[in-house]
Amino acid sequence: MIILLSSLSFGKMWVSGMFSSKEELSSMQKICEQELKDISKDKKREEASLYTTRFFVGGEGYRYRLQIQTQDDLNSEDLKNKGCVVYELPSEEDLKQESRESSMRSRQRKSAVSVDQSEEQREQDKSLENESVELSTDQASEERAKSQPKLIQRLRFRTEEDGAVKKEVLPQPIEILRNSKEQHEQLSASWKEAKTEHLVYERVLYDPLEEQPLIVEHQYWKQGVAMRLEVNIRQGEGVNSTTIFSPEGKGWVYTGKNYDVAQEKLTEQILKRFSLEGLLSILLNFPEDLISSGPWRLLENIEEVDEEWVLTPLSLKEQIQRVKIGIQSELIHSVSIKDLETEAEIEYRFLDYRFHEQHGFIPWRIEVFHNGYPYEMIVLSKIEINQELGLELFDPNKH
Repeated sequence: MIILLSSLSFGKMWVSGMFSSKEELSSMQKICEQELKDISKDKKREEASLYTTRFFVGGEGYRYRLQIQTQDDLNSEDLKNKGCVVYELPSEEDLKQESRESSMRSRQRKSAVSVDQSEEQREQDKSLENESVELSTDQASEERAKSQPKLIQRLRFRTEEDGAVKKEVLPQPIEILRNSKEQHEQLSASWKEAKTEHLVYERVLYDPLEEQPLIVEHQYWKQGVAMRLEVNIRQGEGVNSTTIFSPEGKGWVYTGKNYDVAQEKLTEQILKRFSLEGLLSILLNFPEDLISSGPWRLLENIEEVDEEWVLTPLSLKEQIQRVKIGIQSELIHSVSIKDLETEAEIEYRFLDYRFHEQHGFIPWRIEVFHNGYPYEMIVLSKIEINQELGLELFDPNKH
C-alpha cells in the first residue's frame, strides 16, 4: 500500500511512504504511473508529474519516496480504489480564507490591534514602533515577496593541487554552521526582545490509524507572563476550547459555556508549547547553542546533496543525527534529533522562509517526521511581534 498526502505548494502534490531500496521504488513507480494514466484518461485530465526523492535515515542509510505533482485535483476515491490511502489537506485558498476570518475575529475584540491596515495606516503606525509580520493575500504583497533580497553564496568548494591534479575540498562543517548562525541571529534577537506575541497557525496531526488527519486552528497571544490560546477544530474529532493564563499566574480552561480552574504550573507549561519559542525553538536558540552546545560541534561529517550541505556526527549515538543547510541561503532546512529514551528519530523541517526587515528570515511552514513518517505539519498565517495587547484578552471574566 502506498500512502499519499497532499501538501501546500503550487498545484497539488502527493508524497508516498518510504521505500528501502531502488528496486522497491521502481516497482511501485511503474504501478503508480499506470494508475495515474488510467485516472487521467478516465477524467480527461492532463497527466501528473511523477518523480522520486532521496533522503537519509540515521543508522539505516538512504530511503526513497515518490512524489506526484499536478495542477489538477486527483480524485481521492479513485486512488483509494487503487489501494492507496489519501490525506486531503486544506488548499492554499482555504488557508487564506480562514486567515481572513481569523483577522475579522481579532478586529471584533476591542483589545486587538487591526491586522488589515492600509499602507497609509502602516506608515502612521511606524511612530508607535510596533513591529508586525503577517501573511498577506493581495497581489502587491506577492510582488514584494518576489523582490526580496537573495543571499550571496559565500561558501564554495575550495581546490587543492596534488601534483598536476586539482581536487575539490569541501568546507569545514564549523564554517557552514557559523555562516548559518549569522543568518538566524536576527530572528533570535527579535524574539528575545519581544514583549508581546500574536500567532495564528494551523496544525495538521497525522495518525496512522485514522484515514484523515486532524486539522486544528490555533490563535495564541502572549504578553509578559500572561498567555491565551484558542483552539478551533477544522477537521476530525475534538473540542473547541480557550485556555487562559492570567498575569496573576492563574489558569482557566473554557469549553463552550463550561470552564474549569486549571493547575497553574501545568497550564503555563502547556501554553508555552504553542508560543513562537515552542514552534521554532531549534532556530531561535541555535545562535547561542552553537557557541555553548556540544551536539552542534560534533557534526564533523559533510556531504553536498541536492544544493544542501548535509552534516552528520561521527557517531550514530549523538543526539543531533543530521542537519541540512541550504548551500546558497545558508539557512537551516532540517534538523534530525535522536530521542535518547525511545531511540526514535525526529526530523524537523523548516520550509517557506520569508525575509522581514526587522526580524530576518522566518519559516512559515514546519513539518515534523517520526522515523521517516509524517507526524505533524504547522502552517503559520500570522506572526505579530510587539503589538499592544489589551489585558481583557487575559481576563477569564471576559473570555
